[in-house]
Amino acid sequence: MGTKLEKGQDSVVPLFFTCVETAYRMLVALTLVVTLVVLLLGYCHHRQQYWQSKGVYVPPMLPVIGHTYSLFSRKTNFYEIMKEYLMKSKSPYMGWYEGLKPTLVVHDLSLLKSIMVKDFDHFVDRRPLHLGNSDEVFFKETLFSLSGEKWKRLRSTMSPTFTSGKLKGIFPLIEAKCKKLIDWCLREGITRDKVEMNSLFNRFTLDGIATSAFGIETNCIDNEKDEFAIAADKITTPPGILGVLKLALLIISPRLFCFLRLRFLDPAINIFTRTAKETLKLRKNSERRGDFIDLMLEAKQEHGLDTAKSKYPVTDDIIIPQVVLFLFAGFQTTSTALSFVTGLLARHREVQERLREEIRSLIETYGELSYKAIGEAKYLEACLHEALRLYPPGTIIERIATKEYKFSSCRLPGTDLKIEKGTVVMANVWALNRDPRIWEDPNDFKPERFLPENKTPEQSFAFHSFGQGPRNCIGMRFALLETKLALAHLVLNMEFHLAPGHEGPLEIEVAFNGMKAKDGINLVFGPVQA
Repeated sequence: MGTKLEKGQDSVVPLFFTCVETAYRMLVALTLVVTLVVLLLGYCHHRQQYWQSKGVYVPPMLPVIGHTYSLFSRKTNFYEIMKEYLMKSKSPYMGWYEGLKPTLVVHDLSLLKSIMVKDFDHFVDRRPLHLGNSDEVFFKETLFSLSGEKWKRLRSTMSPTFTSGKLKGIFPLIEAKCKKLIDWCLREGITRDKVEMNSLFNRFTLDGIATSAFGIETNCIDNEKDEFAIAADKITTPPGILGVLKLALLIISPRLFCFLRLRFLDPAINIFTRTAKETLKLRKNSERRGDFIDLMLEAKQEHGLDTAKSKYPVTDDIIIPQVVLFLFAGFQTTSTALSFVTGLLARHREVQERLREEIRSLIETYGELSYKAIGEAKYLEACLHEALRLYPPGTIIERIATKEYKFSSCRLPGTDLKIEKGTVVMANVWALNRDPRIWEDPNDFKPERFLPENKTPEQSFAFHSFGQGPRNCIGMRFALLETKLALAHLVLNMEFHLAPGHEGPLEIEVAFNGMKAKDGINLVFGPVQA
C-alpha cells in the first residue's frame, strides 16, 4: 500500500505545478490585458480632456467613442441631442468629441459671423473627405470638398453660372417640369385617397435637375420605375446599422476608413457619374440648350486649359464631379423643402389661401408666373423660408480652422478661447433655427416673421439653411427658384389638406442622412374652386 501511495504522490506533484504554472500565465496575461486597457482608457481620458483643460463646457460622453454615441440613438436624432445640451449650457460654445478628436460647436451669432464672414480667411475649408473606394474618389473634386486656392478658383469660375441672367435662361426648363407636376396632380393626385409628398417631390426634382444639369429628359414624375428614380431612392434610403457603423468609423478614424477602401455612398451614384460623362461627350458636338453642363463648358472655354495662365484649369475631370454634385446635393434638399412646406400649408389652410391670393395677384400684374413675378412673391418666399427654418434639410454646418484663431478678437466678454489649426468648428442649424432667444414661438409656423418689414439682422444671420458667408450654398438661388416656382404652380392649381389619420403632430425620422417625416407627409388633393 505504501508503495502505491508514493506513486500516486509522484503523479500529483507535477500536475500541481502544471496548474500553478497555468494559473500564473493566466494571471500574467490578465494583468497585461488589464494594464493595456487601463493605459488605453488613461490615454483616451487624457485626449478627451482637451476642452475641459481650456474651461470649455463638455456634455457627458463615453470613453473612446466620445459623443459619436449619439449617432446610434434610435429614439432621438443626434442634432436634437446636441441642441438639448446647447440649450442647457447657455454657453456660446461647447466641446464635442468625435472619438478622441476634439471639435467645437459654436452657438453664439457674433462668433459665427466672425467664423463664416468677418474672419473667413481663417476658416476657408470644410472637413477633408477620406474616401478610399475608387468609385467615390470623384467626390473629392467637387466644390463642396475642395480646399484652399483650388476651391477659390473653382468657386469664382462657377459663380457666374448662378447669376440672375443665367437662371432666367434655365427658367423655361424648370417651368416645363412644374407643368408636368400639375398635370400629374390633376390626373392622378385627385383620384387617390392620399399622396405621399416626399416621394412625389423626389421624382419632380429629379426631372427638374436632370434637365437643368444633364440636359436629358427623364420621366420620373409619371414613371416611378425610371432608372434615375430607382437610383435616387437607393441613395436617400436611411442606412441600417452597417451604414451607421461606417459613418462612425469615417468620423472617428477617416484614414482607417480610407485604408480599408470602404464604400460610403450607395453604388447607385455611379449611374449619375456615367450619365454625366456620356452627356458631356455628346454635348461638345451638339446644339447648346442653356443648362448647367453648357454653362460649365462656357466656363471651360472662357478660362481655357493653359496651365501657364491658370494653376487649376477647368477640365472635363472638374466639370463631371460638379454636375453630379449639382444633382446629388440638389434633388433631395429641394424635395425635402417642398414636402415640409406643403405639409405646413395643409395644416394652416389660412396661410395656404393667403399665398394663393398673392400668386393670383402677381399673375394679374404680370400676366403669367414669370421669372420676375416669382421674384416679387414675398409671401411665397416667407412661407418657404419659415418651412426651411423649422425643417432644415441640412442640420450641421462645418468649417475647419486653417490658421490659429482667438475668439478674443470678436470682443465677446468671457470668450478668449484659442482654436488651433485643423480644429473642426460646427454650427447646429436645428438649434439655431429653434432657439427661443432668437425666435419668438420658435416651434410655430409663422411665415410673417420672414416678410421684409419684420426681418431683423439677427434673425437673418441665424437662418442658416443655406449656410452663410463666402462658402454658403452656391446653388441656393437655383434651389429657391425651383422650389418657389413648383410651390406657386401647386398652390395656384390645387387645394390640399392633411389625409385622414395624419392630423397628429409631425414626427421626424431618426436618421443622419437628411430630414424626413417619420410616416411621410400624406395629403389629399383637389382642384382649386373658382
